[in-house]
Amino acid sequence: MRRIVFYEGPSPIDGTTPIIGITQNLDYRSNNDKTGDLVQTYLMHRDIAPHDAIKQGADVAVCGDCSHRSVASGGSGACYVLAFRGPLAVWKAYHRGNVIRPDMADLPEYLSGRMVRMGTYGNPSVVPADTWRALLQNAKGWTGYDHLWQDLDPSEWADLVMASVDTPEESVLAHAQGWRTFRSRLATEALQPWERVCPAADEAGKVLDCASCRQCDGTSRGSRRPSVAIVAHGPKVNRYTGWRKAEGGA
Repeated sequence: MRRIVFYEGPSPIDGTTPIIGITQNLDYRSNNDKTGDLVQTYLMHRDIAPHDAIKQGADVAVCGDCSHRSVASGGSGACYVLAFRGPLAVWKAYHRGNVIRPDMADLPEYLSGRMVRMGTYGNPSVVPADTWRALLQNAKGWTGYDHLWQDLDPSEWADLVMASVDTPEESVLAHAQGWRTFRSRLATEALQPWERVCPAADEAGKVLDCASCRQCDGTSRGSRRPSVAIVAHGPKVNRYTGWRKAEGGA
């Protein structure tokens, strides 16, 4: 299985911690019923296995102050990524040397015609925007969500990623700054005027998967397109709803 290392360098969050960016799913077509066929990308601490990094709080290098980090790190613990599965397998492959390190000029060819998921694990913005632009140059399209949007320059990032927001207030703020947003919401919360239900969501009848929908690519194909919202779901939904209620959610 080919895995491409597209970034090795310091985390911009502290300027020193070594992190890596690696692709997955280059050699086969995923049949995930929600996301569809997306090339996955993992952003991880280089020297600490991802599940251990979470326990030690070292995941801050790729997650920053995301609200859904572990409870021990002050978050809700609602992050849906199971770091001991996909991320750990990719991290181990990196340390076995089972990866390819192409020249930057060759990166676009590896993902030519494919749909790409920016930051399957980790915030996309821990990798330079120019690196993403090179990687995605010949891609069919991409999805991207960043919880650190309030620390980013929209003029550099809004065309690449959706601002990942959790509350109606965050949605209003991000929208006013020029972001399109992807919002996890409580079932009792209404949509904002600029939002539409995620077509891959249960509440939409799962009419499209992410690879077919192609709406979560920031403002790259127009800033006036609707933003996207989804009712919180999955095995850690109770942590999310508990956190929202503690924060004053409906």
